[in-house]
Parts: sequence; structure tokens; C-alpha cells
Amino acid sequence: MARKVRTSFPYVIASLFFCAALYHHFLRHAFSVFSSWPSPTITPTATANSAVNYAIHENLTGAAAAAYSPHGTAPLPAPSPSSSSPPPSPISTTAILLPDWEVLVIVSLETPPSNLDGYLCLFDNNETSPARFSGLLQFPDRATFSCLLPVRARRRRLPFRQPVLLKSPDNPPERQSAAPPLLRWTYLVYDSLTTEDDVVLFVKGVNIRQGTNREPSEFRCVFGDDVSNGVKTTVTTSMQEVFRCKRPELTAVLQLAGKPTQTQ
Repeated sequence: MARKVRTSFPYVIASLFFCAALYHHFLRHAFSVFSSWPSPTITPTATANSAVNYAIHENLTGAAAAAYSPHGTAPLPAPSPSSSSPPPSPISTTAILLPDWEVLVIVSLETPPSNLDGYLCLFDNNETSPARFSGLLQFPDRATFSCLLPVRARRRRLPFRQPVLLKSPDNPPERQSAAPPLLRWTYLVYDSLTTEDDVVLFVKGVNIRQGTNREPSEFRCVFGDDVSNGVKTTVTTSMQEVFRCKRPELTAVLQLAGKPTQTQ
């Protein structure tokens, strides 16, 4: 038995050398050619919901994507998220604080509201309250809204600031500067009329004592939105809530409005 094993051992060794020679000349060359082919590029990217399930998905790019596509074309790239819409233009308003912490918001003719529903009052402490349509001021027609001054806003240091009228607090209009002070109903010019000779003003909060009127020389009537650069005239009458002042010159009013003057 031992002699038979010794006689077959040289044949086993010879077979091993023969197989090694075949691998060296044929199979090794075939594997080297296969390994030289370009491999697909795989880029790990996170999908939109990857923050929830912590899964990382692989997107194939370039030729590899075309090879793995069922129609032989690369998949379309995912659409980029749309940029946030710009803030809307502010609505020009004037606000007055009425009794019981109610705020009356008067909309300027320059920026009339698109509709009368769904508005909010945004105050300087970033609190909001619903704005309800209150009616129209005539001659000319101007929309008015009313809202309540929030409780925490009432505790802020005076003066209170005028609110911003808007549709959504998520995209408020940009404020170029601090809001003007909130007008008080107790100190306010609430109506006026023009005669051929003068202007009659109805004012609250000046002559507050019954039977006592301040001197007309203490006051001036200012025409225009700018107190410093407006047209000023003298006050001729001061009696309780009724004041009278001279009408301004037409040329001064036209210059204030930026309109050219004509001479005849």
C-alpha cells in the first residue's frame, strides 16, 4: 500500500504544476482584462426624508446611471427647492388708540387693501390681533380696520407704536425704520372743513378744562405729512375743540406736493 502511494505522488505534483501553468497563461490574463473596465461612480446623498429615517440613498451618475437605467438614459435630477417669496410691500396706514384699548387703523389711498377679510395687526413686540373691517371714511373713501392692543403690548414703555396691517405673520413686510407713535384719541385732530377764508379743525385734548381756552398764538396749523417741512399758518381761534387757522398759499401747497406752479 505504501509503495502504491509513493508511485502516485509524482503524478499529483505534476498535475499541480500543469494547472498553475494554465492559470498563468490564460485565466490570469482574463481576470486582468475584466478588472480594467471602469467601475460605476456611486455618490452617497441624503434624500428629503433622510433626516427622519437616517437612511442614505445612492445616486448613480454619468455612464453608470445610463447603464442601470431601464431605458438606457440617466434619471432626471431632483428639482431644487423654490426660494422663499419676497416680503410684500407694506400697507400705508395711520393708527389711533381708542378707549378700551381698541386701535383704529386707517388705510391710505396709496395702498388700498385687495380685500377686506383675513387681516391682522402686527405690533412692535411681534404680537398680532385680528383686524376687523370697520367701514369707509368718505371724501375720499378710505378703508378702516379695528383691532385690540395686546395685553403684553400695553405694558411696554410709552409711546406705543403703530401696528402694521398684514395678511400673514409668517411673511411680514420689511420695516425701514421704527414705527411712528400710536396716535391717542385724547389728543387728536379728528375732523376738519375748509371755508373760503380759513380752515376749521376739531381737536381733542388741547382745551381740556371746561370754560378755559388756550391762546391761539400758542399754536400753528401745519399742512403736510412732515411737521418740520410742512406749510405753517397762524391759528386765529381757540375755543374748546374748535380751532380756526388761515388757509395756506396755493403755491406753497403745490411746492409741498412736488407739482410745478403756474403764473398767469
